Amino acid sequence: MVSPNRLGRISWFSEDYFLMKIFIRILAVINLLFAAFHVLLAIQLSRLTDLHPQIHSLLVMLAIGGTLFILFLGIALWWTREVRSTTIGKQLLILGSSTYIIRAAEEVWMAPEPSIPILMVCAMAGLVHLVPLFGGRPSGR
Repeated sequence: MVSPNRLGRISWFSEDYFLMKIFIRILAVINLLFAAFHVLLAIQLSRLTDLHPQIHSLLVMLAIGGTLFILFLGIALWWTREVRSTTIGKQLLILGSSTYIIRAAEEVWMAPEPSIPILMVCAMAGLVHLVPLFGGRPSGR
């Protein structure tokens, strides 16, 4: 449990804070790895030639937009104190979680042939984004 200081705020020097800081940084790295994967995906999509031009351009645009969003999420999660202590930081975690959980759901309901590895990776990524919201809360809050 994170111990509150005399002002009732999280003690930034507690062991729980440092563990959560490491956890949030791991989330940032996971998102940066996903962004790198999506860069490679965008490159592969740009090289496809057997698609209708409108579908081809839409896929490339979605891949680039998704890459930028995930890159932003990975960079923003690097500021662990703000992620844990501000409303916008908590909303960022919820948005990241929602992105991956919705992507997992899309794999089940929209993919012509659902991929279990994609489903599991996206579901786990979505769930781990929720851990900082519920772990290590200060007492008395």
